[in-house]
Amino acid sequence: MKKGLTLVALSITALLSSAVATAETDKTGFYVGGNIGSANLTVNQFDESAVSVGAYGGYNFTENFGLEGTLFTTGDLGDYGDIRAASFTAAPKFSYYFNDSISMFAKVGLTATAVAADEDGVNNDFSGIGWVWGLGLNAAVTDKLNVRVSYEMINADLEHNHFNEEIDSELSNISLGVHYQF
Repeated sequence: MKKGLTLVALSITALLSSAVATAETDKTGFYVGGNIGSANLTVNQFDESAVSVGAYGGYNFTENFGLEGTLFTTGDLGDYGDIRAASFTAAPKFSYYFNDSISMFAKVGLTATAVAADEDGVNNDFSGIGWVWGLGLNAAVTDKLNVRVSYEMINADLEHNHFNEEIDSELSNISLGVHYQF
């Protein structure tokens, strides 16, 4: 599913690149948007993927520096029960513009992650704090509307809600987003 989403996202970006050649994006100020993608959760031998949906927003202080927050949740990750993950990230974002409408960005910051597993009526909730890093490509469709493809990798030590148990987790998310620049 990741490969299919990646190909679709790259195709859309390539198609938009000819249309965005005349659109100059507003490069500073607030922005807010939503995204859809594919997330993968890896914990010990558990390694499953599901559709993800989320929202993101931030503030660009300059053309090259801003702060961004993202929130996303996954669909059901489990074959043997209902397993879902959610994450909130906050990170400084560094951008590089290839021209007036195409840019790439990188970010590194903090995350709060939660995993809820309901297997045969037994609830197991895990949560923790960790690190996030991300990369992306942004294309201006108009002076205010942007399309982007992004990838985030989240590493967090999750603790069980009732037991003194800590597990390492990796949650990755590749997504296609649209945002409005105010």
